[in-house]
Parts: sequence; C-alpha cells; structure tokens
Amino acid sequence: MGELEGKLKKALKSREERTILRRLPTGTGSLIDFCSNDYLSLASNSHLRTRFLNELSKHEKILGSGGSRLLTDIPGHEALETRLASFFNAPAALLFNSGFDANAGFFAAVPQAGDVILYDEYIHASVHDGMRSSRARDSAWSFKHNSLASLEHLLGAVIEDRASVRVGENSVFVAVESLYSMDGDFAPLREIVSLLDRVLPYRNHHLVVDEAHTTGLYGENGRGIVSMLGLETRVTARLHTFGKALAGSGAVILTSPLIRDYLVNYARPFIYTTALNHASVIGIGCSFDMLEEDVGNQLSAQLAYICAHFRRALRSYLRTSSGNWICLPDVLWTPENDLNHVVSPIIP
Repeated sequence: MGELEGKLKKALKSREERTILRRLPTGTGSLIDFCSNDYLSLASNSHLRTRFLNELSKHEKILGSGGSRLLTDIPGHEALETRLASFFNAPAALLFNSGFDANAGFFAAVPQAGDVILYDEYIHASVHDGMRSSRARDSAWSFKHNSLASLEHLLGAVIEDRASVRVGENSVFVAVESLYSMDGDFAPLREIVSLLDRVLPYRNHHLVVDEAHTTGLYGENGRGIVSMLGLETRVTARLHTFGKALAGSGAVILTSPLIRDYLVNYARPFIYTTALNHASVIGIGCSFDMLEEDVGNQLSAQLAYICAHFRRALRSYLRTSSGNWICLPDVLWTPENDLNHVVSPIIP
C-alpha cells in the first residue's frame, strides 16, 4: 500500500500545484448558484412537485426496479420509451441510467471494425470512454471545434486512405453536441448534414448528436435543436438527458429499432446494471407532462430573456475591460451566436 499511496499522493499534489485539483463543494447553501444546470428551475417548481407526489400515490411500485432490464419485466419503462419515441418523432427509444452511460454504451458498441469515428474536440468525456472500448478505437480522430473546414479535411483524408469507406462498405460516425457546455455555443448541424451528404454519396455516414443541454429548452415543447431544425430523419442517434432541465435522472437514446436491439444486446452500461427505479421513471413522465402542457415553452422563453439580458450587461462591461486578463469565447463578445439568434443558457 505504501508504494501505491505515494503514487496517488504525488498525482494529487501535481494537480494541486497546477490549480486543477478537484474538490467537492461544501458550505455553499447561502450563495447564489451560477453553475446549476437546472435550466428551467423545475427542481424547485411547486407544480411539478405536486404532480409527482400525486403520481407516486397512484402507483404500487415506486422504490427500486428489481434488477437489469434484461431480467425484469418493467412495463413502466417500456411505456415511457414508447412515449419518448413519439414525443421526439423517433423510430425507437432506449432508456439509460445516465447520459454518460448512454454515450459510453453507444460508442463502445455500435461502430464496427473498419468504421471511423470523427468527433468534435470538445465532445463529452463519456464519448471518449466509449470510443476507447470501441472496435473502431484505432480509427477515431478529432476535428477542430465546430469547424466545417477541419471536419471536411478529415473526411477527405479518410476517403482517400480507406477504400472501404470510399465505396460504402464501412461507415463514418460523426459525434457532436448540439449545445456545448464548454463554451455555450451550438454545432452547425445543418451544415454538417450537408457536408456528409456531399462527401459520402453512399450515405454511409452516421451523425450522433448529444442533446443533453438542449432538452426542454429548444424546439416545440422542448424537443431539442435537432427537432427545431427538422433534422430528425438525418441523424442516426440522439441523446436526451433528464437530469438537467427536467429535474430528474437518466437519459434516452433515440435511434432506429435495429440499433436499439443491438444496444440491448451489446451496450454493457445498459446490460450490466440495475434499471432506473420506478420513482425516477414516474418523475420523468411528470416532467414531460409539463413540457407537453406548454409550461416548458413559457419557462424556456423566460430563461432566454434572462440570458439575453445578462449577456448584454456583460458585453457592456467587457468593452471597457482589458483583454489581457480575461479570455472568453467569441459568442460572448458578439451580439449574435451561430444559430439564428438562439440564446445559449451557458455562459462560461
């Protein structure tokens, strides 16, 4: 233990010296929280709380789930998946315990030997973990953040180097987030779809979009950016999470029935874990009730107003500040962002 203890201490000391040592926050109850991802404040919404408690009182099973989905027949989970597939206009849906599990499971399982994964350099850590376990792990390369030129350059290199991709025998997976939590900017989804269609005429491309930070905020009744842009049929898989704007837990992958069946058989984070408990599934349903009743649209409009106001005030201050001591993403320096003036709630 002595040798291991020394190595662990050395690693932590190195992080501390570089001012990147992580610590759990304590004693912050009296402070204003600017880091919360409870975008719509549903976690403290009295109407959602009342609805949730009422629904709990109607169900016999609310605690636990009984085991893995593969071992336990859980009708409530399947009913929610059917509802989510319909709500998001998707062919099929599969619940996961978290967005991290969903991303890691998808990218570890679905890309096959000979396939290629191209990912935005700011993609979430869960995608990286999935790619490390993927059959395509040695053919995964990043492109510059939100850069169509960088993505096109990579695609050109892949097509030139991989005859199987060039003739449509192997696939290219492209991993992006519709809204990035790093800089609070949006992926150019329309342009990415057009680029993929142009350079891969056999349509052997698969765009995978993480919508964790857009669920409940954009599109009709909070259906997300992909839905808002009408790209549901152009995206192979979408990830939506319930632990941010919807005040719940868990996530869903929206995809084809074939890929859903494949994930049930090969996605280890889905197979080897206890399913979401009944209370979580009931809570998710209550949150979507509120979205469908237009409450989400009202709350997201209020959020957009607050964010726009804050940005205007911040820009006014930044104009009189020295650029030598502050570094912020371009989206905070300019009046518009790159998605038709849609306001991001993330201000790093």
